[in-house]
Amino acid sequence: MGYEDIRVYGNVENVSSDAADLEDDFDFTEFSYDDGELDLEYEGNFFFLDDFIDRLEPCLTSNSSGRLDYIDQQAFRMTRFKIEAGQLRRMEVDLNNVLERYSQE
Repeated sequence: MGYEDIRVYGNVENVSSDAADLEDDFDFTEFSYDDGELDLEYEGNFFFLDDFIDRLEPCLTSNSSGRLDYIDQQAFRMTRFKIEAGQLRRMEVDLNNVLERYSQE
């Protein structure tokens, strides 16, 4: 088993059924879509994050909520996407400080 540089984990609730099609365009390690809930995982060496976000955004509804974490272990950085009321907010996180910064969320 090799060391993977990129890890992506996400759970988003209340997405449209079009989200099920995301599995066809991205090589996820784990993927499920069931009754408006999307769960996904990816571990590998490269992930088209911007393309994925561009495809995910139209699937969000006004009731969508959840999180998506993109972890670049080589750069030791995490990009967190927090989804609330169908709006996506992007935050950059230094993994050295992730516990201190996000222990309250």
